[in-house]
Amino acid sequence: MPVKSLASKGHHYLLYVNPVMIASRCMQDKVDGKTLRDELMKRMWEDVNNRLDKLSYMKRRKKFALVQQLYAEFNATLFGLDEGLLSNDCILAGAIWRTILGMNEEKIDPLILELLVRYTRVQLISVGRLVLENATKYGLKANPIQWFETVFYVENRPILYAGLFTNLIPLISLFMERSYVFYLESMGRVSQENLPESSITFAPKSEGQLIHILRFRTRPFEERIFRYTWLTMLFSMMFIPIGLSIKYDCNSFLLSILCIWYCLVFFKLYSFHEVNAWWRTAQVYGGCRKPTKETNEKLELYQGETLRSWNPTRLILYPDNLTITNVLQFLYLPTNCYQCNFPMKKSRNYPFMFRCFIEFIFLTELCCVLIQQWIIIPLEHKHFNLFEITFSQFLLQWSKMSLATITIWLLGFYCIFQSLMNLMAEILCFADRHFYDDWWNSRSISEFWRRWNLPIHRWLKRHVFFPIIYKEYSHFQATFLVFMFSGIFHEYFVSVPLEGLSIYFFFGMSSQIILEMITKNIRSWHLANAVVWCSLILGQPLLILLYYNDM
Repeated sequence: MPVKSLASKGHHYLLYVNPVMIASRCMQDKVDGKTLRDELMKRMWEDVNNRLDKLSYMKRRKKFALVQQLYAEFNATLFGLDEGLLSNDCILAGAIWRTILGMNEEKIDPLILELLVRYTRVQLISVGRLVLENATKYGLKANPIQWFETVFYVENRPILYAGLFTNLIPLISLFMERSYVFYLESMGRVSQENLPESSITFAPKSEGQLIHILRFRTRPFEERIFRYTWLTMLFSMMFIPIGLSIKYDCNSFLLSILCIWYCLVFFKLYSFHEVNAWWRTAQVYGGCRKPTKETNEKLELYQGETLRSWNPTRLILYPDNLTITNVLQFLYLPTNCYQCNFPMKKSRNYPFMFRCFIEFIFLTELCCVLIQQWIIIPLEHKHFNLFEITFSQFLLQWSKMSLATITIWLLGFYCIFQSLMNLMAEILCFADRHFYDDWWNSRSISEFWRRWNLPIHRWLKRHVFFPIIYKEYSHFQATFLVFMFSGIFHEYFVSVPLEGLSIYFFFGMSSQIILEMITKNIRSWHLANAVVWCSLILGQPLLILLYYNDM
């Protein structure tokens, strides 16, 4: 190698390693160090982008690929040097002391730090050992093609028909709404001219989400009668999967997916009827409640440049929204909260759609294979029974199951919330793509449930939590009732396929309020976040073992 190229290459490595060493040193400090590191990284990558922009001969795609490669290598080097997983125990102990123990020299026992280092090393070895042990003991018995064939088995056709029937249920809801509007119009009581200007405000929220700020009077008597009618229809719909589980010998996994879909349809149609009732109450009876201070602050926040920059071509008002296209589109939109006007895109990104489709198919198959290989086969092979094993054997099976469940759960999360929801949103040109927040950084259980599934969280907040608060219940009581409500639906799509009521899921969700009180009082962010992750890693395999024991 020529001297010039060798010198330039050595100079490149020095320039590359120095920022990594500086960033790694900054990570040893708490707030100030992290701020300095973030600012350093920001300025450095801005300089990289500016220099690449001056290279006019390089194509844009090649520039982007080069930056992505440099960024990946830099992060890999940074975490490799900092975390010490690939280095000696001294570096690993320093990383644990900084990130987990919060660099508290007075309260941390060196023996605890040594035990954590040993535990981390053992867990890294155990992960590879468990995967290898499963493959050598049971072999590769999972059949990816079999999962597709199962959908079209004769005994599973009722599930397919019940899924297709959900396309007719929104039409029934639409027919009920149109009939009630026809009754009110015949009496001259529904008109958009009767809608006060103060009762409805269109305001675009961040990320393209359109909200309607509504505060109406209490429902009249005839409106309550109509409410009981459509509620009866929706609750009757939920008995269809129960009837299938009793009458037919269907696949439990597919039946569980059907129950989840029926729960989503229930949430969507409940929101559909509720929002139409809000509009109808304002138009028929006129006026709304006096706006609160919080509502006025929201109006001041949303009005201005944000409101003027959002220019919808057409705003639909009630009852013009009661169309077949509107309700069927809402059925497949990746949101559970209905509104007359949704933020929509003008075009589709077909390469992104194709990527999401491939990701969804691949991850679905991978999750099915892992469920069969890591959960079903080991449990069937050992004939697991809580009354016939010792406590140590139970702990061993529990720890082995935790690796499989958390891996499948993370893959399933990405498959649904990233691939499937973005695919549906892109097909339907839906602009709101805010499906989850950084739940992995949650420091309390309630914060985790608020972040990890935003479509369900918004529905619970809008149609369960706030109505309970408006009835003058306390925040704690409303939160507890929301957890119980969520536990009922979780129990529904687990107990119905298993043809038995064990209520483990219901008690698990109800006990989340206790875990919330524990994590809320933990001062250390890292320790609270570790407790949240432990509940996810250990809670799911425990529920699986309990349900399997009752089968």
